[in-house]
Amino acid sequence: MALAEGYDASDPSYVPTDGFEKTVASYIDHPHRFGHVVTSTDTDAVVGFLFGEIRNRTKDTFEAHSIIDELDPALFPPSGEFCEIFDLWVAPDFRRRGIATQLKTNLEEYLRSRHCSAIYTHTELTNTHVLRMNDKLNYRVVRTGPIWDGVIRRSLIKHI
Repeated sequence: MALAEGYDASDPSYVPTDGFEKTVASYIDHPHRFGHVVTSTDTDAVVGFLFGEIRNRTKDTFEAHSIIDELDPALFPPSGEFCEIFDLWVAPDFRRRGIATQLKTNLEEYLRSRHCSAIYTHTELTNTHVLRMNDKLNYRVVRTGPIWDGVIRRSLIKHI
């Protein structure tokens, strides 16, 4: 997972901080970014979120720590447009209840409405639960290795 507010979102001790509202606002206020936040019906606390951005491999400039330019262009639609997932997180007490799967399913519906047909994501090789979920959702592994640090991650793409 990508770094979120200074913490690795796959870390079980990670909890959104008071600055979380600013993070959400930065996605809402950006024309190509989006976010979906799930809250508890009992406490209104954040129990899960997914943040991403619709990007274009042929037109956008990617950050130095991105590996998008290293991936085979044939993995992406001819238009170059795809969705990059930045963060997917579910609170430890709410995991294994299908929240992450539902967040990704909702993302696919949203992307279809935007005529975006590919999703790119990556996760740490040790995050077996997320890797299994991505496999069940038909994501295809396209790369394994470090991206911006020494942590081994799997890069995955799904065409919808």
